[in-house]
Amino acid sequence: MSESINLKLDEIKERVLHRFENLLVDEVENFSLETPTESKINFCIKENDYLDRTLFFKQINPGEYVIFPQALMEILAIGCIVLSGASPKTSIIFYAGISNFKKYKSLSLNEKGSGQTTLSAVKAGFISSKALIKNQSDDLITDAKIMAYIQSIEPNQAPTDSKPEKPKKKIEILPENCNESVIKNTDYKKESMYMVNSIEHISEQSVMGSYIFPASHELTKGHFPGNPVFMGILQWLCLEDTLLGLLQILEKRNELTGNKWTITGSGTVCKEDGTITTEIKNFVIDAVRHPKYFSLDTIETKKVTFKDIVRPEEPLKIIITDFILS
Repeated sequence: MSESINLKLDEIKERVLHRFENLLVDEVENFSLETPTESKINFCIKENDYLDRTLFFKQINPGEYVIFPQALMEILAIGCIVLSGASPKTSIIFYAGISNFKKYKSLSLNEKGSGQTTLSAVKAGFISSKALIKNQSDDLITDAKIMAYIQSIEPNQAPTDSKPEKPKKKIEILPENCNESVIKNTDYKKESMYMVNSIEHISEQSVMGSYIFPASHELTKGHFPGNPVFMGILQWLCLEDTLLGLLQILEKRNELTGNKWTITGSGTVCKEDGTITTEIKNFVIDAVRHPKYFSLDTIETKKVTFKDIVRPEEPLKIIITDFILS
């Protein structure tokens, strides 16, 4: 039987070089180097966090700051990377997808959390893990299945988030029928964490936003060092912010009633030529109108698939179809 060890932050950084600047994990507990089948993760993000991880928090209710659901999946992905046992000197591991994501409760700033990733399958370079996070009271916060891809690299090769080359799937860009900037209210979250700049199309069941990830963004420093790409979880976050922009416009047009809604649908993030970078299937998002701002929270998503890398300054379109606002 192999001996279990605990990996502290500096040791985790050695295994997750490409996310070291904004590493959301403090400790991996009871980890076996010889036959890794499970990793347990501990973390607690506090005010004035020295790694600036409060970037990943929003004010979901006045005075209540909680971590983005998408960032919970980043935490579990780090656990999956460590679980793989792959060396960052000879390989790079990146998100391939998330399935059956559900959020049950929020995790607040200063609240301790613990995650668990359990290896379920390894095939043709892909590693699949069942994953969950609980709070310090042992309440279930979220669970999902994570798929990652392990790509071998030469010792001196710079890591990238690219998959083996395949024909790239494209989507038709919606026609522009409006052009309104998204209001980036800092009572809700930090301005740099809004992942949509403007809304360019609205119809009965579809909406399209646009965004450019700036080269100066805080999250270019560690993903990857010297070779930045737009994080997958931030592409997923584009969906929430596009719908936030939609709510702002509908309110401005006096077409919005009530102060709480559930939004369902599917979405795609793509480049200007229609090349798909991320697909999001069957999401459920809760939205609330507070006196100063809207807050949105992803509660459920059937599938998120990451298909292509995005570099800073590459223009993106976020297309949401078949959505229902109720």
